[in-house]
Amino acid sequence: MKLRICGLANVVGSAAFILVGSFTAMALAETPVERGSYLVNSIGACGNCHGRDAAFNRTPDLAGGVAEDREGVGHVVFSNITPHPETGIGKWTEADIVVALRNGKRPDGSIIGPPMPIALYRQLSDHDA
Repeated sequence: MKLRICGLANVVGSAAFILVGSFTAMALAETPVERGSYLVNSIGACGNCHGRDAAFNRTPDLAGGVAEDREGVGHVVFSNITPHPETGIGKWTEADIVVALRNGKRPDGSIIGPPMPIALYRQLSDHDA
C-alpha cells in the first residue's frame, strides 16, 4: 500500500512542480533559504521518506534511519539528509546534492538506490536544485 501512496505522491508532486515552474517570477522574490524550505517541506516532500520516526510521517528533521521492506525494491534504509558533517550530507557540495537529486548518485559515485532518484526531481531547475 505504501508503494501506491508514494506513486500518488509522485503524480501530485509532478503536477506541483509544473505549477511552480510557471511561477518563476514569484519564486525570485524568495530568499534561497525560503525557497529551499518550501521545496523540501511541501512539494518535494523530503520528510515523507527521510523523516526519523516512520516513512510518510512528514517529520521535518530529515534525519532518516527508517528501514522498510518494499515490494519490488527490497530492503530500504532512508538516509540522513541533514547538514550534519558526519552522519548527514554536510560535507557534500551543492553539485554533489544536485547529482544525488537528479541522478541518484553519491559523491563517491555509488548508487543511492530506489526510490532515488525520483523521476520528477530530474526536472528541477538549477535554481531549485
